Parts: sequence; C-alpha cells; structure tokens
Amino acid sequence: MLTFNSQPSINGLIQRIAFELDAHIVFVIKEDGQILYHSDFSNKDELAKIAALATALLSAASSMGATEEDPNNSILRISCETATNDIYFCSIDQNHWLFSIYPHPQNPGKTRMILRNYAGLMTKISKSDSQTQEIEQKSRVKMSPLAQNDRSLFANITDDEIDKLFDEAQS
Repeated sequence: MLTFNSQPSINGLIQRIAFELDAHIVFVIKEDGQILYHSDFSNKDELAKIAALATALLSAASSMGATEEDPNNSILRISCETATNDIYFCSIDQNHWLFSIYPHPQNPGKTRMILRNYAGLMTKISKSDSQTQEIEQKSRVKMSPLAQNDRSLFANITDDEIDKLFDEAQS
C-alpha cells in the first residue's frame, strides 16, 4: 500500500515518467478515483474529470474480466489508443494504478514496458514502506535514515576517542 513515506519517491518517479515519455499527464489513482500523485498538470478540474473517467474504465474492465470460473480475476494492464494519444493503465497493487496519457510513440511496446517497469518500482517502494511501518509499530521505535549532513555513523567521535576504544579492546 502506498503511504505518506512513499511520497517523495513516487512523486519523483511520476515526474520522471512525464519527462521521459513526454506525457501529457501521469498519475497514481486509487480504485475509488482518488488521485494520490500526479505530474504537473495545470487544469485541476480536467484532472478530476480524467480521474473519474479512468475509474469508470477500470471498473468496467474489471467487470468484463471477471468470469464465473474466476470471479477474482484481476486486470493488470489496460491500453487504449486515440487518434493522437495513447492511454495506459498499469496495476501497482490491488488498489493503486499508474495512469498515463502520452503522444503516440515510435515503439509502443517499449513505452508500455517502461511504464510497467516504473509501476514495478512503485510496488517495491510501497512494500518497503509497509515493512518499515510494520517494524516501527512492533518495536515502537521510529526508524529514520541518517541526517543528510552526517557523512558517517561516527561523525561526532574524535580520533582520541577512537584510539581510546581500540586501546581498551586490546587490553
């Protein structure tokens, strides 16, 4: 599940996709239509309309994909073409989708592969964040990376203190 901790990483990937594919719009959407992350898109009203239509398309495709033999058959990818653009959905996890509208590429298969790879990265980020949250909840200790300005674990230890530690260890 995508979490608040995922935000900087996912936002960076969204911006990178938009740049790399010259995409008109890229966003991560929940199945209920809520946009979690999006590329720079100035028209917020249009963004909400696109999200609503994307949600309807996901719902319709899921209904069409479910069969009596396998009612839980889930859709992994959806691809559509318009006269000038391509639309591509890719599943990140059960509840989140990567959505992109981009101009017709020279190599559509390669473009879809790139989007699937980015969705895979987002999946890894979300799993990593959920594991970190689980550890924090169990241990009640907040795990955080080293401060950006610290160059090592021993940034505040003097050479004399290190020498003293090794002298004590040898005796």
